[in-house]
Parts: sequence; C-alpha cells; structure tokens
Amino acid sequence: MIKSFEELTEEKINFGKYHYIVIFILGLVFISEGMEMCAISLIFPILKVEWQISENIQAIIGSSLFIGFFFGSLIAGMIADKIGRKKSIEIICLFQFFLGVFSTTITNPYVFLILS
Repeated sequence: MIKSFEELTEEKINFGKYHYIVIFILGLVFISEGMEMCAISLIFPILKVEWQISENIQAIIGSSLFIGFFFGSLIAGMIADKIGRKKSIEIICLFQFFLGVFSTTITNPYVFLILS
C-alpha cells in the first residue's frame, strides 16, 4: 500500500550510530577543506615576497581553489554514481590527504596553482 505524504511525515526516522559516524567523518573532510582555504590566505603574503609573484598570479591561485572545489564536486559526484558513496568518499579523502602532504614540498607558484 502506498502511503500518503502526511503518513510519511508522521513516521519518526531515528539517527543511529552509523549516521553519527558519517556526520563526524564528513565534518572532518569539510574542516580540512576550510583549513586549506585559511592556510592559503595566510601564506599568500609570504609567497608574494618569497616567490616574487604578481597580484595577478596571486589572484589566479586564490581563484583556482574554488574552481578546484567546483570541478572536484562534479567529479566526486560522477565517481559516487559509478562506485558508490562510501568507496568514493574513501578515495577522495585519500587523494585530498596525499595532495595536502605533497603541497608542503612545492617550490614553484605554477605547481602550487595546479595543486591548489
């Protein structure tokens, strides 16, 4: 029997242990993305002096972060459709981790532009 909208809204959906774990893990992912934005904004003045980059390159690097978020979300959605959400989150988190570690060794603004 098909339930009406009113009947469906009256049913109580409980959160379980699984839901809290997922919320915690995804919260950590979002925190790491926010920290990446904060770190880039803090090191911009240092990079400008150290690498002697122009304001234009600095603006492009700042914009590339949000462009990367856009395309990363699109690609992550496609990956999730193909292999499932759990596996895609694992792969994307590992990819983000390794890129974050690799970004600590960058000595060139153009490589920084690609990885940010």
